[in-house]
Amino acid sequence: MDFSGRSGEMMVFVTVMEQGSLSAAARALQLAPSAVSRVIARIEARLGVRLLIRTTRTLTLTAEGQTYLRAARRILADLTEVEEAIADQASPRGRVRLTASLAHGRLYVVPLLAEFTARYPDILVDLNLSDR
Repeated sequence: MDFSGRSGEMMVFVTVMEQGSLSAAARALQLAPSAVSRVIARIEARLGVRLLIRTTRTLTLTAEGQTYLRAARRILADLTEVEEAIADQASPRGRVRLTASLAHGRLYVVPLLAEFTARYPDILVDLNLSDR
């Protein structure tokens, strides 16, 4: 995953705080600890403030860090919600089962199938034509 954009940087920051350390966040994100540290430094440089107070054993959020963390969580949740809503509006998918008489199916259903499957490639059509 690319963590170079602002949403990626926010994800790294939130992961650091959820994991409690840079090294744990690095493992969770499958990054080098130095890469995680650079992302945090890049955010702090852009904002011109310290977000974290780092000691050898602890990470403590500054007041600005607390504000950034709340906003980052909200923004990432909103982004996920928007992406899920858009994905749900994408092409329909699933399975349609049709049963029709042999004559009706040959005359009316089968001629429409090619156009239907071209228009909705993610829908699997199970067609059962029978006179039973």
